[in-house]
Amino acid sequence: MNLEDELDRLERAWRVERQAARDRFIEERKNSTLADRVEAGIALTDLALEEEAAAPGDLTLLWFRVAKG
Repeated sequence: MNLEDELDRLERAWRVERQAARDRFIEERKNSTLADRVEAGIALTDLALEEEAAAPGDLTLLWFRVAKG
């Protein structure tokens, strides 16, 4: 197997894993409340946007903080 074939194989595996993670996330959201997800440590609540900035690749960086109040 050459390097290009191996890189293609790894890319396919990564894409399958990424889709599986997305599917699990969607299922988790369907089957639990926000409060349950916060308690489990997989979601956050009471956040406020503190700063935003442009990033490479037409992306935006966002910084959040715990909301006051």
